[in-house]
Amino acid sequence: MIVRSAQPDDAIPSELLQGFATADIRFNRDQMLVAVEDDGSLVGLAILYDGGHETLFLEHFVVHPLTRGRRVAECLMSGCVEYGRQRGARMLFGFSPNAKFVRRAQRAGATCMPRPFALLAWDLTRGDPAYRSRKEPSHATV
Repeated sequence: MIVRSAQPDDAIPSELLQGFATADIRFNRDQMLVAVEDDGSLVGLAILYDGGHETLFLEHFVVHPLTRGRRVAECLMSGCVEYGRQRGARMLFGFSPNAKFVRRAQRAGATCMPRPFALLAWDLTRGDPAYRSRKEPSHATV
């Protein structure tokens, strides 16, 4: 399985759309990640939005019901974190009322604020030794 940016010709299964109009999905494919099985079928979808100030928001995250239990969510979540790092984001935020998703997000490095809707925050600079030299100027003392 691979996680990649959605392509214009990707046929996104209705099970992954959950409340989104098809027109909305076509509009924002550059900020969509999909989990793709070896046979080419799309089994996971994440939609991220640039929040400015080096932040991204995880707006939509869903795994096809028939593929649950096969680590699709784990792969897709790792893809979201990598997507943010590649774009120079410092933080990735999301909300979820789903306890299973919250536990999975915490295993992937998210900090969680309590219920009713858990606020999840990933520090994308943690674990990236190149981040400091890439994003922050050094301040030499004279």
